[in-house]
Amino acid sequence: MFVLENNQLAYSTPIERQFAVSPTVRAAGYGIAAVTVDGNDVEAVFAAVRAARERALTGGGPTLIEAQTMRMHGHGAHDDMRYVAPELLAAWVERDPIERQERRGAALGVDVAALRGEIDAIVEEAVAAALASPLPDPASVLAGVFLRGRARAARQWARALERLRCRCGGRCVMAVRTYLQAISEGLREAMRADERVFVMGEDVAAFGGAFKVTDGLVEEFGEQRVIDPPLAEAGIVGTAVGAAIAGLRPVCEMQFADFEHKHLYRRVKEELPDGTYETPMTARVAREGTDLTVIAYGAMVHTALKATTNLDDASVELLDLRSLVPLAALIAEHAFEHLDAPIHRLATPDIPIPFSPPLEHAVLPNIERIRDACRDLLTY
Repeated sequence: MFVLENNQLAYSTPIERQFAVSPTVRAAGYGIAAVTVDGNDVEAVFAAVRAARERALTGGGPTLIEAQTMRMHGHGAHDDMRYVAPELLAAWVERDPIERQERRGAALGVDVAALRGEIDAIVEEAVAAALASPLPDPASVLAGVFLRGRARAARQWARALERLRCRCGGRCVMAVRTYLQAISEGLREAMRADERVFVMGEDVAAFGGAFKVTDGLVEEFGEQRVIDPPLAEAGIVGTAVGAAIAGLRPVCEMQFADFEHKHLYRRVKEELPDGTYETPMTARVAREGTDLTVIAYGAMVHTALKATTNLDDASVELLDLRSLVPLAALIAEHAFEHLDAPIHRLATPDIPIPFSPPLEHAVLPNIERIRDACRDLLTY
């Protein structure tokens, strides 16, 4: 028995934009019996499940139950659901499954108010117990991840020394922009300059992207160049590779991994020149130095800048990577005799990034850990 809760949206992209046929028709292609029911009707779902169970027990094979419903709130706290018509939401409010079942219970003589009070008490007790529970111990963050031993941190780096080249003849107009604004403007400039450039990814069109990087692009460039594909990362990448081979210039949006680097979007601001210029895919020297070289990328560049400022009067160079290659291995192989100390890698352990804030803070490199690592190398 396969139960499909069809809430009609993959974030902001409606199901009709993702599939040419209904789930029940697709099930038929696999030889599976399928039925569509009102997912907001408890008794209709119960009847469908009971029938599917009987079918399976009597040798009739599997059944797909498509329970149609509607997601009544945003995909996340930042989602205002502006992509759903208000009248559609209003229609589904009238089909609320709890209120529907309350009316049925009342018609059978059930004391609905008393029953709701009992349920509210159970929920409130559970919430209070959860809020009173202690947060996880940071010392437990590695428990159960590996079969034996502690996790070994390993990262691949890239290094080069070419700086940003601005092609405006020294007459650049500098304006302060956030990381997000810079990416958005860069996309617009590329799409205006070259019709082969298109953006494809999760919720980049109607919703404007999870962080609004692509907000307004579909209005300017149309749905043929700002595409909401099905929620399938492998499909997005495969399609982009094929498009690139065919001569187009795809830009893929994979939304985000839920940890520190997403804060760059609005927390980092910098003066940037107007007009078209190139950023080479090599490392940027964020700060020059002669005693120690720190290599970082993304959010860690800004953390490392703070950590190595006024570090025991040491002159610390900081490289900001723009691409990743096995840098540490290359340095060890080709420049070993020029090193005054062994390469030190500072990163998160090889574990899933925890959701709990204390555990997340326990594994992410921070200013103190960076300063301690620098001092260890400086005194080697």
